[in-house]
Amino acid sequence: SIYMMPTYFRGQNLDGRICELLNIWSKEPDMEAWERVRDIIRHPDHEVNIALVGKYVKLHESYKSLIESLNHGGYANKSRVKLHYIDSEELESLDSEGIAKVLDPMDGILVPGGFGVRGTEGKIAAVRYAREHDVPFFGICLGMQMALVEYARDVVGWSDASSSEFSETTGHPVIHLMAEQENVTEKGGTMRLGAYPCILKDGTHVRGIYGKREISERHRHRYEVNNALRGELEAAGVVFSGTSPEGDLVEIFELPSQSSTPSINRSRRRRIRYLRALLRRRWSTAARVAKLVAVLKAAPMAVPMAVLRAVLSKRVVAIERERSCST
Repeated sequence: SIYMMPTYFRGQNLDGRICELLNIWSKEPDMEAWERVRDIIRHPDHEVNIALVGKYVKLHESYKSLIESLNHGGYANKSRVKLHYIDSEELESLDSEGIAKVLDPMDGILVPGGFGVRGTEGKIAAVRYAREHDVPFFGICLGMQMALVEYARDVVGWSDASSSEFSETTGHPVIHLMAEQENVTEKGGTMRLGAYPCILKDGTHVRGIYGKREISERHRHRYEVNNALRGELEAAGVVFSGTSPEGDLVEIFELPSQSSTPSINRSRRRRIRYLRALLRRRWSTAARVAKLVAVLKAAPMAVPMAVLRAVLSKRVVAIERERSCST
């Protein structure tokens, strides 16, 4: 990782040699923050699997800012973020079982922005899976728009719901062209671009995350939530939790949590993955057993016997190995 380079350079006294060459006198650098990042990268406390469902995934650099943001979020929470790049076009060719096979191992799903209709039905399929299986979901730009389309189709019952960017004949354009964009023919440099203020609704998830009423985030689009349909969408459960100061532009929407804790099946899958991760960690036997006991105390019936046997057999082998080494 590039974030480990400062400690590598310091270990080789590169900074000292440069200062000597340039005749610069300085005190010893404080590397504590960099060392903390290095230690988290090497030995994270957790690991999460995040699906990035987009149509430019064959070129990872297309999502470079998102990738680094997720990594930084992982470091802040002492976690390793494992990104899984999933082509939204390929999801379109899968049935519900195939989609579940791809997305079931994920702890969260991110659907980023994009342009054009290609791959959008695959993005909608990912949104549907996240909503129906209570998987943490984050939609950005087009991802947010497709999340609203999915809800309009599958929950509200507007089967033809779409964006006017993709369908001019839909009877329910939940996403449509901004009024000031309707007569724009030259597309270059005409999007709503840059930082805009956003007012967060009290009592919502996003208000709790930001911890303040007004925020500012960047934009790069020309399509918006259709205000003519906002009332019906709100009546069906959509919470428009972030709007422009005037209230006429929707910036963020969310759904009320189905429960305050993950579903039983999801909690079970998390513990299974955690136990399997224990098998790969280079901890002492005592540390592994302590972790195992903590998991079992939390939910002893949530772990299948096959996984327990595998864990315990590994522990026995490790214990015997340690005994043989000590004798």
